[in-house]
Amino acid sequence: MKNELEQKEAETRRLLYSMEEQRTGFEAELKKVQDERAQTVSQQLRQLNAQKSTIAQLEEQLGAKNAEIDIYKQDFDSERKDRENAHSKVAELEVNVMELTARLADKETELAEARKELKS
Repeated sequence: MKNELEQKEAETRRLLYSMEEQRTGFEAELKKVQDERAQTVSQQLRQLNAQKSTIAQLEEQLGAKNAEIDIYKQDFDSERKDRENAHSKVAELEVNVMELTARLADKETELAEARKELKS
């Protein structure tokens, strides 16, 4: 009976030792997985921060480009208005030239008639 008890005690110790080895192995594996996960999270955080920085730079560039577009649009609108004003002025001057040409023709006709009368 004592022998049987000693055998059971020895078997229990072997099982306990085996379970402790398994536990140690599981803990080591768990630590490895946790370390890998921490590295992955850290890497992803660095990537996220880099992307946030890139987004901030792109937003800043976009703001500058939008301001540049506004300046070009204002310049274009100003030039278009100047062209419209120039065309309007040209049309007005053409009308004035036609009126003056007609008046000149009338005056030349009057002058020619006056010269005829003087000669007669």
